[in-house]
Amino acid sequence: MRFFKLFIIAFFLNSSFSYGQKRESILYTIENGLNANGVNDIIKDKEGNFWLGTDVGLKKFDGINFIDIKIKNPSFNKRSIRKLILFNNALYIIYNEKGCISLNLSNFEYTLISTENVDDIYLKKDTTYLLTSRNTVKIIKNGKTQIRKIPLLNDKINTKVNIGSISYNKYLYVSVPNTGIFIYKNNEFKKISNQQSYPGGYKERFDISNTNLYYIGLSYPYTIKEDKISKISVPKNLNRTVVSDIQFISNNEYYYILGNKKLIHFKAGELNEIEYTNDKNIELRKIQISNRNLIYIATNKGLIEITIPNAILENLTNDYPVSSEYFRVRRKILEEGNQLFLFGNPAIVKYDFKKFNVLPGPATSIYDAIKTENGYYAATEGKGLLFYDNKLLKFKKIKLSAEEKYDYSLYCALYYDKDEDLIYVGGYEYVCYFKNGTNKQYYIRNPFPNNMTKVIVKDKVNKRLLIGTDNGVYIVDCKTHKIIKNLSYEKSLTGSIVGDICIDYSRNLAWIGHDKGMDVLDLKTYKRKRHVSLNFFSNPKVASIQIDNNNKIWTSTFSGISGYDYENNVFIRLQKNNGLINEEFNFKSGAKLNNGKLIFGGLNGYDIINPKKIPFNSFKKNGVISGIHLFTNKDTLFSKFEKNREFSYDENNYFSRVYLTTTKNINPSKSNFEYKINNGPWINLKGRGYFDLVGLSHNYYKINIRGFDEYGRLITFDDLKVIVTQKFYKSTNFSILIFILVIFLVTYVAILNIKKNKAKNAIYEQISMDLHDEIGTILSRTTLLTKSQNEINSETRKQIIEYLNEANFGLRIYINTINAGKKPIIELYDETNEVYQKSLSIKNITFTADFKGNKKQEILSGLYRDVKLCLYEISNNIIKHSNATEVSLSITENNKNLYISVTENGTNFDFDNTSGNGLGNIKKRTKRNNGDVFVEKTETNFKITLYFKIY
Repeated sequence: MRFFKLFIIAFFLNSSFSYGQKRESILYTIENGLNANGVNDIIKDKEGNFWLGTDVGLKKFDGINFIDIKIKNPSFNKRSIRKLILFNNALYIIYNEKGCISLNLSNFEYTLISTENVDDIYLKKDTTYLLTSRNTVKIIKNGKTQIRKIPLLNDKINTKVNIGSISYNKYLYVSVPNTGIFIYKNNEFKKISNQQSYPGGYKERFDISNTNLYYIGLSYPYTIKEDKISKISVPKNLNRTVVSDIQFISNNEYYYILGNKKLIHFKAGELNEIEYTNDKNIELRKIQISNRNLIYIATNKGLIEITIPNAILENLTNDYPVSSEYFRVRRKILEEGNQLFLFGNPAIVKYDFKKFNVLPGPATSIYDAIKTENGYYAATEGKGLLFYDNKLLKFKKIKLSAEEKYDYSLYCALYYDKDEDLIYVGGYEYVCYFKNGTNKQYYIRNPFPNNMTKVIVKDKVNKRLLIGTDNGVYIVDCKTHKIIKNLSYEKSLTGSIVGDICIDYSRNLAWIGHDKGMDVLDLKTYKRKRHVSLNFFSNPKVASIQIDNNNKIWTSTFSGISGYDYENNVFIRLQKNNGLINEEFNFKSGAKLNNGKLIFGGLNGYDIINPKKIPFNSFKKNGVISGIHLFTNKDTLFSKFEKNREFSYDENNYFSRVYLTTTKNINPSKSNFEYKINNGPWINLKGRGYFDLVGLSHNYYKINIRGFDEYGRLITFDDLKVIVTQKFYKSTNFSILIFILVIFLVTYVAILNIKKNKAKNAIYEQISMDLHDEIGTILSRTTLLTKSQNEINSETRKQIIEYLNEANFGLRIYINTINAGKKPIIELYDETNEVYQKSLSIKNITFTADFKGNKKQEILSGLYRDVKLCLYEISNNIIKHSNATEVSLSITENNKNLYISVTENGTNFDFDNTSGNGLGNIKKRTKRNNGDVFVEKTETNFKITLYFKIY
């Protein structure tokens, strides 16, 4: 109590506030996640989730996702919630209008507590206390209810618009608007407040902080101990200020709301007013603390998130105007005194940590630069090797003798050996070296001809040069300048396009960055000790490597920046969501500054990292799957995720959404998440806190999830196991079963006919032949459809079932019509037309058909069946053996002469030599119907014609 008095007195005696560390604020409204702007209450559960009571229902907020929670009784949805209370993993919800329910946070089943107006509720083990009117308390214990009334001096006081509150701290306390505060002691209510401390009913409430009971929201804060209520004194000129909420982090740090407007932060004796918005009509209602750097405030206009930014990054931009004919390329960075010289294209820029100055001179694209006592050397693109004076204002070209033979104009690598006063220049065919200020030049032949030299560094301990190229690394003895080792030939490297090489003397290592990450080699033997894949980048190609003052390795790449703790094998990944302005970084553009910070240049500017502010501690399972939503066209079903348990859903009725967040010690809104399915590629959620599982076919899936927090540290998750199911009648197994049943039925009918008609071999042969042509054609079509699809989707599955049903139906029709009379020719045309359309479309063959003659002309059912099956067999063979793209069918009846022609443009089709007995069946059918078969073949077409006389 003494502590709380001290903080109030300290606050009011300070007429002005000091301002501490800068904070960032976000207002969440209906435009970015909330279901209503009015947030009346906020409460945090033991898992770190926040529950919001809004004007239109309940929301779960996991720090990044706003999740709709539907009560299974629709009458409790979309209703205004006034207050939330947590007790024993149940959320008690008090509505502004009548009603109070509890919601089990494990299975989201609800229990009705009361249908009356409930002002407040307090729970203790097996006892529930309900404040149901201005002076009535219901005590529910073991299913029995007792009524306790508070004696009022004036029963006619109108308190309908006012709300009381209830609390328990050894004794039960109740506040009654316009009446007072009461203690329930010895089975009766005793008033402990005076006229000054009468509640007005405007959101006053009890608050237990640091085991002390307070009453908040009156003209003064009050502390309550047993039956004594004490005002906390404040200066007279400020006696109308109201402390409407307070939340403690510790005894020495807390936040409180002053007058429903000001947010005050107290820490170590210092008071700071937190700026959060310029909106004068906003009302602060409730504070909830996530961690020391992250708090939330419920307001009448949404939910405010206030964070302390990590301040690990600075950004520098110095682009040219849009009208400029050049674009800025950033490469070598040199620090001289209290200024930086930034080399690149098209000019050299001087930066004094306040402003940029472009040095005069013609446009020049510089890859690398070094500083010597008498000036600067610059390796350029197109202008060869240049030498600048110490002020970088005048330059001249240094002519290298190898240029005459190899026409050099591009150099990418420079190194100054200060001990030997030697300049090394790397090009395509050679590395040239010479004494600083002299003209006598020497050359080291590049063992990788036509591959640019990208980097030259010296191992000063072993007196060797490590030279990296676009095709590997080789080692040169500094005394003899002979090549003593080729790391690429010895397969010491996992990549070939070298971006940078860094000598790590403290660990006797060489770090070689290339297109596939980094290889760590022993500095003496050059044997690989570790491969650092950087596989969390989409493009791990290394542009620059730097070592900070704590021996952490920092690497700029084509997809971001990585920090690496070699001893603990812990990574940091920084990208745009962490504050970088670059996504892709440039070769050579990296340096450690004198103040210990690291600078890297890229396409959009320079990023400066302060390694001191980045913790390299690793996490274990700090990622949280905060829930899973199943969606249908009509409803949603939210469930809690349980570790090591599979969840399943029917692909035809649902799609699922998986919500991701972090534990409370990490800021989820500043984290970035990724997932992959069954070891597929990582999919970046780009700031979202959820992913949807849509369009997955029925199967078992293992989903890996990871994240990176605001510092770039890896966040790990438990694997998610998903089973996607489907209705059996829509499954592939069902289609296979139907197929087997059809084959079984065909076989059974054939065997049955053999047993019953041994003497009728001719009839059996006819039936066998007919079944082969009709059913075989349809099943061949089904097989072709199956083979043409990479996967069996719903449309393909529908077609397979349709074809099998057609085969089954056709079989029954055939059996029933063996002894039928006559059938019209036009029916033959229509049926054949339909079959050809379906069959040929599978191979995208264009089909046309025409009919000429008497549509009413009828033919015997035997001829009808034989002609139809002949046409089926022709179609089947075209699909199997022809390369046709166009097929036409013509049926002509002329004076009881029937001509049926099929023409196709697959000229390589050979009727006589095509394998299979189907074409033999065609000849047999035409012969037994006194018909004939004609085949015509030209350079462009193949035509088969069937002729029959109609009797």
